[in-house]
Amino acid sequence: MRTARQLLFGTTILAGALALAAPSFAQTVAPAQATAPAQQEADDEAAELEEVIVTGSRIARPQYDGVIPGVQVTDQDIEERLFTNAGDILNDVPLVGGGANLNGTNGGQTASLGVTYIDLLNLGTARTLTLVNGRRFVSNNSATIFVNANETGSQVDASTIPVALIDRVDILTVGGAAAYGADAVSGVVNYILNDDYEGAEVTILGGQTFEYQDAGRFSINATAGSNFLDDRLNVAVSGEYSDIDGVQGTARDFRADSQGGLSNFANGGVRNPAFVPGRIGSTAFLPGNADGISGTIFDRSLRQVNQWYGGVVFNTVAGSGASEATITQPGFGRIAPAASSNITGTFQQIPGAPNLCNAGAFSGAQAQAAAAANSRVCNFAPASLPGTTTAQQDANADRVFAFYGVAAPTGTAAERRAAALAILQQRNPTAREYYAANPNTPLNAFLGSFLAGLPDIANTGVGAGMLTRLAVPLRFNRDGNLETFEYGDTTPTTGGTFATSVGGDGANRADAAILRVEQQRYVANAIANYQITDDIRFFTENLYSDIKVTNPVGNGGLFNGVSSASTENAAILVNINHPFLSAQNRSALQAAGITGNFTVSRYNEDIVNDLSQISTNETIRSVNGFNGRFSMLDRDFTWELSHTYGKAETNVEFTGINDVAFALAIDAVDVGGTVRCRAQRDGLSAYLASYGGQIPGTQANVISRVGTDGVREQVVFQTNATQALVDACQPLNIFGEGRASQAAKDYVSVRNLFTNVSTQNFTQAILTGEVFDLPAGPLQFAVSGELRKEELAYTVDEITRIGATRSAPSATTFAEVETKEGGLELRIPVFGNGFEMPFFKSLELNPSIRYSQMDGSAPDFRDTTGALRSPSYDGDVAEIYTLAATWEPMDGLLLRGNISKSVRQPSIVELFLGGQPFFTTATDPCSTANIGAGPAPAARRSNCISDVLRRATANGGQLNTATGPVSITDRATAEAFLNTQFTPSGASFTGLISGTQALVPEEGDSFTYGFVATPSFIPGLIFAADYLEITVTNALGPLLATPAAQYCYDDPNAFATPTAPDNSGTIGVNSCAGIRRDASFNFNDGFELPFFNLGGTRVKAINSNFSYSVDIADVMGADQDLGTFGLRGNVYYLLEYSTSGSGEFDDTVSAEDTLANPVWSTQLTALWNKGPFNARWTTEIQDETVIKSAGTPINFETQNILGYEGYMQHSLSVGYDITESTRAQLVIDNVTNEKALGQNGYYTNNIIDNIGRRWTASLQMRF
Repeated sequence: MRTARQLLFGTTILAGALALAAPSFAQTVAPAQATAPAQQEADDEAAELEEVIVTGSRIARPQYDGVIPGVQVTDQDIEERLFTNAGDILNDVPLVGGGANLNGTNGGQTASLGVTYIDLLNLGTARTLTLVNGRRFVSNNSATIFVNANETGSQVDASTIPVALIDRVDILTVGGAAAYGADAVSGVVNYILNDDYEGAEVTILGGQTFEYQDAGRFSINATAGSNFLDDRLNVAVSGEYSDIDGVQGTARDFRADSQGGLSNFANGGVRNPAFVPGRIGSTAFLPGNADGISGTIFDRSLRQVNQWYGGVVFNTVAGSGASEATITQPGFGRIAPAASSNITGTFQQIPGAPNLCNAGAFSGAQAQAAAAANSRVCNFAPASLPGTTTAQQDANADRVFAFYGVAAPTGTAAERRAAALAILQQRNPTAREYYAANPNTPLNAFLGSFLAGLPDIANTGVGAGMLTRLAVPLRFNRDGNLETFEYGDTTPTTGGTFATSVGGDGANRADAAILRVEQQRYVANAIANYQITDDIRFFTENLYSDIKVTNPVGNGGLFNGVSSASTENAAILVNINHPFLSAQNRSALQAAGITGNFTVSRYNEDIVNDLSQISTNETIRSVNGFNGRFSMLDRDFTWELSHTYGKAETNVEFTGINDVAFALAIDAVDVGGTVRCRAQRDGLSAYLASYGGQIPGTQANVISRVGTDGVREQVVFQTNATQALVDACQPLNIFGEGRASQAAKDYVSVRNLFTNVSTQNFTQAILTGEVFDLPAGPLQFAVSGELRKEELAYTVDEITRIGATRSAPSATTFAEVETKEGGLELRIPVFGNGFEMPFFKSLELNPSIRYSQMDGSAPDFRDTTGALRSPSYDGDVAEIYTLAATWEPMDGLLLRGNISKSVRQPSIVELFLGGQPFFTTATDPCSTANIGAGPAPAARRSNCISDVLRRATANGGQLNTATGPVSITDRATAEAFLNTQFTPSGASFTGLISGTQALVPEEGDSFTYGFVATPSFIPGLIFAADYLEITVTNALGPLLATPAAQYCYDDPNAFATPTAPDNSGTIGVNSCAGIRRDASFNFNDGFELPFFNLGGTRVKAINSNFSYSVDIADVMGADQDLGTFGLRGNVYYLLEYSTSGSGEFDDTVSAEDTLANPVWSTQLTALWNKGPFNARWTTEIQDETVIKSAGTPINFETQNILGYEGYMQHSLSVGYDITESTRAQLVIDNVTNEKALGQNGYYTNNIIDNIGRRWTASLQMRF
């Protein structure tokens, strides 16, 4: 005789990842085989259809009657997979994108550390509405731009939701907005909690990886519930504690191997077999983008060689690493000016393409001198003719023609110079060609001769005739001594750049990577409902959660590097007489040719006290309300009135370096045999005077402060030394890892702190009922209204507010919004319930409409001009609707479809962000490389010329160039400046992004159609498939610097008034007004950027589900109980994922068939249940994908890896009922131990598991 558990399993195995139209639990169709009468009665009772509120509708109906496609996860799935986090439940559902989670650091954004945000259809976490019991949940997304993916919406951290009480999770794609309101653009995730629990149970689980014995997790949860007062009162309480260990990058071989991309030395180094010397236009080398050589190659064992834990030594440089220079300074240590330390660009250790004319010539003047002394003009194939002026290059061109006996071609001077250069390139080897012919040449001979900045001496050994300098790579070891090191393991066939080597002694920065952060969760929940009368019920839901997330190796900004152009992070300029340098140090430096100043490039993790980033989040939520029923005019009605209060407080702390303290501490002097800070010896005034009044390594920022009248104001603030900081100064030894004293570490280390408080008050009223009877049944309605008030308060500590660390200042934001919504939903049965006709067994229409209006405000403030601003928002009424229908033409086939419009209201941050400073770089549309590109090249060129002329006029009729000021008085001279004299510096700059009250809601237009089939000839099978299409327009987001410039210069009408460019007529905001340029026409500090509406995304896909269950004994004709077998699957087929910059979709960029958006994603689950035993095998499948650039698959010219291989990931779960009240479960996740994907690296999100094969075991006890 089969147990009740077996009977339920046999009829409910169809639950899980099924479309909501599919039956679940006891609502599935019974097998067609003959059944004993007693058993038939039991099945009939189990098959009774209970009307419930289905996600996506406010009208009660049988659960399988939903018209919106999606997926469902049941409590059985949760229990048997041993999920302990509500976000993890959705990890392998194909409809769900990576989102934000515990894996990695969520884009390095500290405010989002460890949060779990759900991302349906990969349209962005801000477009997924997360509900609990059909009601909104308070958001804990911080009121700052520095959040995961810069998505500044009202996301809900699923980690706060209690897993122990979850009855099911409904995942709807499109169409739920008409029932639930704004923000459900891509869909709804609704966590349904058990609200009528009886009994008690405790579950304990733990586990770790097999191979590494790490990544442990432990959880204990308890639930108890009972009925009182003659079953009129039910009370249930639950408590959960879970602890998840973090995993660092070095703990996994594939990550510790440091795989990644490397600029290919061979690109651009393929000789042209058709080259004809002296022919105009003929080139000695094939173009780098058409030579069959990849520009980027992926390799392993990559090491960072331009920085080290204790510091790497470099010569001072000028011109972004183009040449070496002598730099003077008043003290013995300071953060260097970028011009004397910044070595940017991709410099090959051994160039494979044309490079320097004569190795060791690091400037045009040096190259000219070297050429003049050598009748051959060049020893190596040069990238350009020697000479600093056109006249010198013309003279060298004549020398080339004469020396090589080639007739000078007839053509312009520029064509003659190009022809001469091609001859030099043909007749001379590249460095790689020379290396291939002379493989015994030491790497240091190439480094010293081709890389400016490395310490070097004269080469007197192998290759000295061609390679005149020999590098002496130096770094400080843990003892503070200088040592030489291997810059790389470069061979004639392997690459390496100035920054990155393959192999060698460089730094393996996997030690700074985190694969999974640590998390501790405490969640308590109390639910009760009391039947006051037969028709009125009181209910309450109360939650408290306390979550702590830790990243033990947070190190943002903790470096001073030779490749950094930022004011605070540039290399450290040091004098050889610095008192912390030993005699051994000075001797080694002098032996390498350094007798004055040099720079040190180092990681600074060792000089702070605590590297951890810690985020704590406390959430409270209380729902209280009444519902009931009544009759009027012989009609039945139901009603509900509820209020929800939620509050989420997030506190984040992380380590920073006090910029001023650091600058004071590294400038040390010897005073009577004691090392002291120079500012203490010289006095504050003299110290500052030596630097022109401003301490090095600091810069002015826009900050927010409370003015004398109590009104917040935005002002430009410059951090600087104070007497108190000078008095407390402790000299900092940076020469060697761990050499700093504890006193010095205490002096320069600070803990940055910020707090975000989010509050929600949400009142909701619902009335449902019947209007009149139709032949197929009553016409039903649901009317709902709600009022939401949401407030955000984002505050920071003083040092974070003023930006006195390596991080940008943090703006404070205080604001509130109020949203009013009301909606109507109808259920109109046209056919059915006995009123039928051929091919119309049932037909039902489900129109619904909803209106949403939002207003809000923030406190008054004064902007940087001193103008008083009173931010407020009074949004227009937004319309949301769904036109849905189901049609059952015959038994076993249901057709369904809907057309919907949804919106996402602007968030508090998008409307009222309080002027957040940022650091950034940008691509300049006016550079010679870009001025002819873009959607309207002619407009871009014309606008760039107009802007040059405008800014030159404001600068006295001139702009600065590398050779001095040039006069610009008309469009011709402005164009000449752009063509020949303007090269963007590429330096980082600061800006300010603020909320914008001119925003409108995002819109999502979607439609779906599909079917649900339950064929009678295959008892136990349900199959559903739906086509879905959604188009998001008026996309909300921050306007970043590069697109801000592009939108400005590409708008044909932007410079209609040349002195006041304005492109707001095209994109809704004037991005031209926020662009800042200096007297050299380079982007400069002070960019002002807003949020804006522009662009869109379109998704087209087919989502299909199937479920099949069978009694094995019935199939095999056996007498004994063999259990039940089930098979189910969810297949997501992506037809299109494209973005549009304009939102008109005439400029689409394709993103489907990529790693984040694979064409095929599948989840398959096989289940077997027999007596007290259950087992399931779940397989997640993703097909192979390509890598795209600007919507087009890259080719081999771009890089040598063109895509990612597909993968399968498996999970096994087995359980056994030891007794009627005790159950054991074992889960093995990632059975085949997949950890990395393809040849090019690893991924720290849901795309693939980084942790490896692991087990989890649980014991559940019921009382």
